[in-house]
Amino acid sequence: MLEIKNTEIEFIITVDDKQINSADYPYYEIYLKLSITFISGGVKDTSIWGCYNGEIKKFRAELTDLKDNNRNNTVVFSPMNESSTLTIEKITTPYETYILTLKLFSSLNSETFIYSKSILDQSYLSGIIEGVSDLLK
Repeated sequence: MLEIKNTEIEFIITVDDKQINSADYPYYEIYLKLSITFISGGVKDTSIWGCYNGEIKKFRAELTDLKDNNRNNTVVFSPMNESSTLTIEKITTPYETYILTLKLFSSLNSETFIYSKSILDQSYLSGIIEGVSDLLK
C-alpha cells in the first residue's frame, strides 16, 4: 500500500487484484488493478487504475534517482498513459522540498477532474518509495 498523508490530503493506493501475464515480457508480466482513494477537506474520490508491474518498477527507480541526486527534477506516474497523474517534483533551493501534484479524472476522456498540489518535506520521499515497492509484493 502506498499512503501519502499530511494535514491537507490523504492519498492511498492499494492493490485490488493481480493477473499474471506471460513471463516473456517482464515489463508486462503482471497486470495490477489499483484502488485509488483521495481525501481532502470535504472531497473524497475513489477510482481504479490499471497498470503493469514494469510501470511501477520504472516509477520506483525514477523516485530513487530523484531522492539520491541533488538536482531539480520531476517524476510522473500515469499508469497505462491514462489521463490521471501523480507527479512528484523536487526543488533543491533554497532547501530540498517536494511538491506532490495529483490530477485525478472522474472517467477516461472526461473534463471533470480533481487537482491537488501539496508541499512535502524530504522525509516523505523514503516512505513513498517504500509504499511503491509494497505495491509489487
